[in-house]
Amino acid sequence: MIHPIPDGSTTAAAADLLSAYTYLNIVPVDIQLLYPARFGNDLVLTPHTYLLNAATTFTGNVYLNAAGNQDAVFLIKINGALSTITYSKVRLINGTQVSHFYWLVQGAASINDYSLFNGTLISNNGAINLTTGDSINGRALTTNGALSTDAIVVTSTSGPCFALAVDWLYFRGKMVNQSVLLEWATILETNNQIFTLERSINGIDFDASATINTNNQTGQSDLHYSFTDLQPKSSAYYRISQTDYDGHQSYYRTIQVSGHENIALQVTQFVDKNRVYLKVKGADAGSATINMFGVDGQKLHTQKLILTSDVNLIQLEMPVQQGLCLLNMISNGKVIYKGEIFAQ
Repeated sequence: MIHPIPDGSTTAAAADLLSAYTYLNIVPVDIQLLYPARFGNDLVLTPHTYLLNAATTFTGNVYLNAAGNQDAVFLIKINGALSTITYSKVRLINGTQVSHFYWLVQGAASINDYSLFNGTLISNNGAINLTTGDSINGRALTTNGALSTDAIVVTSTSGPCFALAVDWLYFRGKMVNQSVLLEWATILETNNQIFTLERSINGIDFDASATINTNNQTGQSDLHYSFTDLQPKSSAYYRISQTDYDGHQSYYRTIQVSGHENIALQVTQFVDKNRVYLKVKGADAGSATINMFGVDGQKLHTQKLILTSDVNLIQLEMPVQQGLCLLNMISNGKVIYKGEIFAQ
């Protein structure tokens, strides 16, 4: 229904949109995509929060791969305008749900002719222009701007657009003696029933570690929780989700906690012309091994090296392919570093 004259419904819708924008805007970024002017080009993305830190041009195809997890959530933040080239397509594969995919654009959005666009698009203080032959599977919303269309097809996502049962404040972990202390807090909870903590060695395959019941009443705010993993791994990933009383589950974020004693270790990584470089500082001197894995867990490359206690600049011998890869570094039988590499 179109409301040409503002009324109570439009006021409520505007408030809901502002709440959704505020929530998505504070979600922490996992991965920054380095070439906003060349976004797309058959890029494959896995469930993460991504940042494009400038005006973005979308060309060709981009694939959202949930790897069979229908609860996987994708968020793409763009610090600038978004424009697509004609016939660009956003493709959802391996169980990705359109209702779990969001675009947050700080500016105008122009979806050019005959594009296929999936997800919920929120343009902050910018116009949205949907042109001839576009197919929009989701929603196109602007906080303060014009919305223009021309001969398009729109399919609205079913169910609620945003899961705001929990407004998260943080999720963090640290080693305490021989255990891992996990702590999290919420700003506001509505209809929330339980939290579920999961643990993984490789950052891909997770097993449930604990379920925490909450007896809090709807509307309570500033709530703090903790859980201690008494049998931690030397290095592991943890993620947290919440399930509301309606059975809907949503994930917040994934963190890594390492039990390695060398707190001085610093590792930075970057990709240049499909080559992965690592700068390692403060490592214990000795032999080490670097392993690179695909998102499916398949080992792609292994490389042995000698670390010094000074600064080590390492180039992986195998060129990295487009998309996301996982890295780990093992020394003295322990995993001393885990990271992610994203190449375009």
